[in-house]
Amino acid sequence: MLSSNLAKDVMQTNVIKVSPDDTIQRCVQIFRENYFRALPVVNDEGQLQGIITTYDLMILAYSHP
Repeated sequence: MLSSNLAKDVMQTNVIKVSPDDTIQRCVQIFRENYFRALPVVNDEGQLQGIITTYDLMILAYSHP
C-alpha cells in the first residue's frame, strides 16, 4: 500500500539540478531533453535554494509580451 511506503523508497537519487545563475534557456533545454516537470535549484554548497517548474516557465512566457 502507498501508506506504508516512505519518500526515500521511491525518490530519485541521481538528480539533474541547476544553479541559481543558470539561464532560463538552459532550464528549458533540460526540461525538453528529459521530460521533467521540475528542477531543483542548488547553490555551490549543495543547498537547495528552490525549485523551478514548467509552470514557472509558462508564467514567465506569458508575462512578457
